[in-house]
Amino acid sequence: MTTNTPGWQPPHCPNPDCQFHQHVSPAWRYKRKGYFTRRCHPKRIQRFTCLHCNRNFSTQTFSTSYWLKRPDLMPRLFLQLVGSMCNRQAARAERVAPSTIQRQASRLGRHCLLFHTHQLQK
Repeated sequence: MTTNTPGWQPPHCPNPDCQFHQHVSPAWRYKRKGYFTRRCHPKRIQRFTCLHCNRNFSTQTFSTSYWLKRPDLMPRLFLQLVGSMCNRQAARAERVAPSTIQRQASRLGRHCLLFHTHQLQK
């Protein structure tokens, strides 16, 4: 998901208590509310405000690298795991703890399941 695309629109409100969290409706309104810059990759990220629940969120909220300190690790780790590299070996290659690899592998698995679910619904 590219975050610097000017025409990008949030798919729904990320607040689980908002009435527009799961139900996509033309009645859902949001407002653009400035930018911020990430520490790991100095790129401008658009902020938004839901006009129904007043919750703030950004394009990064809907990204697969949301809340990651090392988003650069995900593509390399994906290729290593698909190539049958074990977790400890991947941890040594990336110079991170094995628990980091385990968490990221679980995260990648959840994203792959979500991707396949969306592809099957099309």
